[in-house]
Amino acid sequence: MMNLSSIRVGLAVCLVVLCGCRSGLPPPRYETLAKQRPRDTARAQRLNAEGLEHIANEDYAAAERAFRAALEADLLYPAAHNNICVCLLHDQRWYEAAWECQFGAKLAPQAVEPRANLALIYEHVGQLDKAEDLCRQALEIDPHSIEVMGHLARVQVKANKKDETLRELLQELAFRGDGSDWDVWARRQLVMWRD
Repeated sequence: MMNLSSIRVGLAVCLVVLCGCRSGLPPPRYETLAKQRPRDTARAQRLNAEGLEHIANEDYAAAERAFRAALEADLLYPAAHNNICVCLLHDQRWYEAAWECQFGAKLAPQAVEPRANLALIYEHVGQLDKAEDLCRQALEIDPHSIEVMGHLARVQVKANKKDETLRELLQELAFRGDGSDWDVWARRQLVMWRD
């Protein structure tokens, strides 16, 4: 029967042997990307469209698989990164979603969606100042985006920033008359503002 001290000695010997054997080898090589594969953008576009169909049917797991397959075909296809972000948002996988949005934003610096989605992530995790900054960045790219205006207004309402700028934003959303959820929401906010 072995006692505790003999087990410690045995472990120490194993460590010495393993370290001694390892010392003659070069350090392991760390790679973040596999060998560069050829890009198949046409296939990525097809798979991305398939993923969007799955989202329309509210099958987010199938959508995520399609978008990941699209990125296997072309890692640098920005729409697939943003669309994976939508799936991850749905599953409340905030960290992964943020990474995909940031990568998509780097690949498509003039795209509104990655910044708007990243703002939505920050809003959900309670970082309202960052969410507001990202909404403003997105509005610089597309100053007429109802979705981004709505997100910005909602973030400001949550942050209790009731000022004239917010009132103007709510009025613009409320009286656009486009029938979106944002105009109904903005009208409610304006009514509550008066109370």
